[in-house]
Amino acid sequence: MRLDNKWQLHHTGRWVSDPAATRYLRTIGKQCPAGTGTVTVKHSSDQGRGLFAARDIKKGELVLSEMPLGSCGDDSRVCDECQKFLVGAEGIVSMAVRRRVALPDTPEHSVVQCRNGCGINYCSKACERRSWANHHQALCGHPLYRKLLDYCKGEKHPFKLAIKMSTNTLVRYHIYLTLHPCHDRMAALRHAFRPYVSAERVVWWEGVNENKATVRELKQDVRYVVRHLRAVLKRHIPDRDGVARALFDPVTFSMFMSAYERNNMTVYVASPVHQYAELHPSVPLPDLTKTTCFEPAIGTAYYTLQSCANHSCTPSIEAATPLEAMSARCCLTALRDVRQGEELTISYVDTEQNEAARAEALRDYGFKCTCKRCTREREYS
Repeated sequence: MRLDNKWQLHHTGRWVSDPAATRYLRTIGKQCPAGTGTVTVKHSSDQGRGLFAARDIKKGELVLSEMPLGSCGDDSRVCDECQKFLVGAEGIVSMAVRRRVALPDTPEHSVVQCRNGCGINYCSKACERRSWANHHQALCGHPLYRKLLDYCKGEKHPFKLAIKMSTNTLVRYHIYLTLHPCHDRMAALRHAFRPYVSAERVVWWEGVNENKATVRELKQDVRYVVRHLRAVLKRHIPDRDGVARALFDPVTFSMFMSAYERNNMTVYVASPVHQYAELHPSVPLPDLTKTTCFEPAIGTAYYTLQSCANHSCTPSIEAATPLEAMSARCCLTALRDVRQGEELTISYVDTEQNEAARAEALRDYGFKCTCKRCTREREYS
């Protein structure tokens, strides 16, 4: 695959030793999220990029809070952009019991539909505008896009996130060239990839811990999605310079999938009914035991800074979406005191498991943990 002879990909998905391609990778490799006053991003000694404490942090302190760069899920109850519930506690309870239920002190909620009426809903005009600017403008209105969304349900919902993020890269590329017509395409590509440089990019099916039949199925899924996505994007973004063909090659798209599969975070957004019951325990509610009113919305999201945190089986911070956030906002909280300059780590797996189970779960991430806890447990076993 070629893009104006400036970058090349071998059919296996690995970059070949083309000087321009090497220079491109070296350039984007230097681009890191700057961090906040609490954290900074720099290279770790043995795990690539890492998140480090910019000052002393106390146990229980909020280290950082950030909204996702992209998120998705299958739950029709939430905003397609931020995963916030579209309807408040009063509306959810009323729909569940099929009668009007008045709950005091419940904020009003409004549902904003896509400007083209494609059926995708948002919690606010701001979310609709953000989604439109980032990716939806290139996808909306094509009948194949609805077919793609239906295909990417259930276990395949991470494809929706990859579609959003890869489309955003193409949109950013074309906007940059429009605003800077004198710049070359390499500068535009560097700009387009900048939000995602912290994500590890490897061929998806080369890094998963699955059998050959499952890998074959993954390849078929990628080819199906890429074929339809090309057709959808062609309507709004003509591929005159071959960039879309390069980005949406099955191998390249699989790198997007790998980046989001390895760096995403499962998001649990609490139901407004759950929050209302917590805040107003004295207010009687109808019998909701046979309803889904209290169930959270479950999705997946990619965060710029959280994705920079490396793994440890004795993590120093915890990533979660708190009850009061009511959206896909990620909060990192210190599990112990952390000194300035110390690396901030999270656990990619269940830390209650034994070393063998943790090692098996980490195979999908493509590395073997060598933290002090794993080393000690392996020696004793």
